[in-house]
Amino acid sequence: DLAKIEAEIADLEDILAKPERQRAIVHDELKELADKYGDDRRPRIIPADGDVADEDLIAREEVVVTITETGYAKRTKSDLYRSQ
Repeated sequence: DLAKIEAEIADLEDILAKPERQRAIVHDELKELADKYGDDRRPRIIPADGDVADEDLIAREEVVVTITETGYAKRTKSDLYRSQ
């Protein structure tokens, strides 16, 4: 029984001494969890038809730009500006 405990201690010390062995253990445990609890990707990624410009991603909205005497600039949505 003592020899079994000493062998386990030696094995655990070997794990602590070797980072590659630690990575292998973590990899195996993560793979096991993924196999047990993982599922297929639900959303499908489909390539877009055509080019998308940066301007297409910006929502169009009316804004008020205020510039102070010190040069500070602030952008406010126009509907919020009117309510102030």
